[in-house]
Amino acid sequence: MTFSQPVVKGGVKLISPKTINVLIKEKLAFHRNSKLSVKFETVPLKHPAKKLKDVLNDVLRGSNIDESYAFLNIGQFNANLLSFQRFFLPSDPRRRILYAMKANPEKSVLETFIKKGIDGFDCASWQEIEKVLALGMDAKEIYFNNPIQRRSHLEKAFKAGVSYVTIQSMSGVNRVLDVCKKIDRKDIEIAIRVDIANPDAEIVMSNEFGKYGCDLTKVGQLLKKIKKAGLKPGLAIHLGSQNLNPSSFKKAINQLAQLAKSVNGVSSINLGGGFPVSHRNDDKYFIDDYFGYINEALSKIKSGIFSNDNSEKKIIIEPGRGLSATGVDLLIPVIEIRGEDRIYFASSTFGSFIDHFAHDWEYCFDVYTHDGRTLSKKLKDYKVFGQTCDPRDGFKNPIKLPVDIKEGDFLWMKNAGAYVSSLHNNLNDFEMPKQIVFNTKG
Repeated sequence: MTFSQPVVKGGVKLISPKTINVLIKEKLAFHRNSKLSVKFETVPLKHPAKKLKDVLNDVLRGSNIDESYAFLNIGQFNANLLSFQRFFLPSDPRRRILYAMKANPEKSVLETFIKKGIDGFDCASWQEIEKVLALGMDAKEIYFNNPIQRRSHLEKAFKAGVSYVTIQSMSGVNRVLDVCKKIDRKDIEIAIRVDIANPDAEIVMSNEFGKYGCDLTKVGQLLKKIKKAGLKPGLAIHLGSQNLNPSSFKKAINQLAQLAKSVNGVSSINLGGGFPVSHRNDDKYFIDDYFGYINEALSKIKSGIFSNDNSEKKIIIEPGRGLSATGVDLLIPVIEIRGEDRIYFASSTFGSFIDHFAHDWEYCFDVYTHDGRTLSKKLKDYKVFGQTCDPRDGFKNPIKLPVDIKEGDFLWMKNAGAYVSSLHNNLNDFEMPKQIVFNTKG
């Protein structure tokens, strides 16, 4: 598979939009004919520029483009992982930093974290497990952490070598034990997802809706059954997505320690994810604040939390948004302006922006002009609608945008690397954004 060389201008190799479309078609043809059993949804193209501004101007400026583009900054993904490695239990051999791949399962993202030494992956389905296995990840570093699994997915995962699973009920424990007996696996670690409420998360993951978490009073019974079956018990929590209160981890760790001590220790504790990203202009969240509380709380627990057997002991986190969000800029074209205050953009609030309906998530947009003009600083409220045929495909609240925005300009969503592309759906069969990969550190 060969490609034409890009044009050189001002020391930067440029790729014209026409060439991009040709390359994507060629790569898709190669991709579809591949012998790999695992198929990734999109095929990114690499851009040689190191600055986002240069990449945007090359790809988008001066052309009548009406397709969306996601610009993936490999250097930013690397920097995010480095921050977690620097602040979370540095030099502690029990530390495990997993990537919750549901946040962004794109191949280039997964490959980047593997190359930079991610400890493992938090997977929610056999399909996710299969993807990271295809990229060469050791099955023992894959954690099946969705507490609601199908028996068939458990069986495939255990046969492939996965050894860690999260459960939240007695029926779940029995399901895992049945599968272990069926395929003769006696080395599985079963972590119990504990229901610990945290009202300070923007997306609550506790038992508020009756879906996630085992009641504190029933955890001990499940741990004892796991031990009696000869398997390794663990404890897990998730304090909510976009957790705005770093001190919430301190209380949760103390509760986990009490539960562990009540059964003479466990093999692992999983503190989940929820590490926030500054999505809005007034957001100011710093990852070191969270690990200050976490590391201090763990240091004060001198003994009792881990069992005295020979099993490997682990202290786990599983960030998704915290590792991936800031690595992507998403630019979506304005395809129509109707009247004085209605904008239609080439995306959908029923797909990539479904969190707006499900969790009242508010999104912020800048504007990139396709012709290089300077926009007015004067803003006004616009009703922004998606491109699908559903009449409710639009943001519930107005969005402030420049008064002189035009068709062909792009709504620019920064920090768009988490729960955007992974939530895309096929309503009306609209395509996913084209991916352009660059590296600020390359």
